[in-house]
Amino acid sequence: MEVQKVRANKTIYDQFNPSPWGAHAKIVQLVGNNKKVLDVGCATGLVARKLRQNGCKVVGIELDAYQADLAREACDKTLVGDVETMSLELTPLSFDVILMADVLEHLKEPLETLRKVSQFLSQEGFALIVLPNIAHLYFRFKLLTGQFDYQEKGTLDKSHLRFYTLKTAQRLVTDAGFQVEFVDVSVPNVP
Repeated sequence: MEVQKVRANKTIYDQFNPSPWGAHAKIVQLVGNNKKVLDVGCATGLVARKLRQNGCKVVGIELDAYQADLAREACDKTLVGDVETMSLELTPLSFDVILMADVLEHLKEPLETLRKVSQFLSQEGFALIVLPNIAHLYFRFKLLTGQFDYQEKGTLDKSHLRFYTLKTAQRLVTDAGFQVEFVDVSVPNVP
């Protein structure tokens, strides 16, 4: 499924990547079946749709009102606003999974936001966090050649406020009170 809309002379594409080595498919697999999921930064709900096909109940949070409207079709409930500043009127300890896929790098205070949403995670639950790795060999090569150019999409997205390596990502997660249990790499279409 592909969602397309023209806004301010830009075409926005939001497409689920079914590649078994890509982040989307790995997220769906790791979340599993019949879970209650808080999807922070749910965008248009493409991952939420797959999760609901697996019997999951999904509450989405999305900053962009247009994308949130599309996500309403995929989520059981969709909250519109800035997760960093909005009041989250959700029941503590009520989610099996907190999903933050490609979100933390866009936030002013990612550590505080992780702490804020952690109160909604059940005792047996887990957070699933996806972050781009700025220490990837591709970006190291670009830096060696004097290039650090922002782009419309990807790791050097113009809206990224933070950049992470594996070490700094793990520190962020542990500083927020979580324990890192599993680390994986996703490279679309590459096993």
